[in-house]
Amino acid sequence: MGGAMSSLIAEVLMDRLERWVLRRWCQFGNVTLWYRYVDDVLCVWQGPDSNLERFQKVLHSYDDNIPSLRKSVVTKSITSI
Repeated sequence: MGGAMSSLIAEVLMDRLERWVLRRWCQFGNVTLWYRYVDDVLCVWQGPDSNLERFQKVLHSYDDNIPSLRKSVVTKSITSI
């Protein structure tokens, strides 16, 4: 489970990541929803796939010491009729 400080450190790290992402990508209107529960994130993206791939690269480069950032990124393309 980890030490007594593990959850606090994880919360601080996720908060920093969240602020960094939202400050950098919401201004372009691509991140339309960002919801985090503990260390799970639901992000709704609006924009071209090329920008999404760039966003994923930047997200994964946030901190090389966090392998779980690379764990699972699921993309689903939704087109309206």
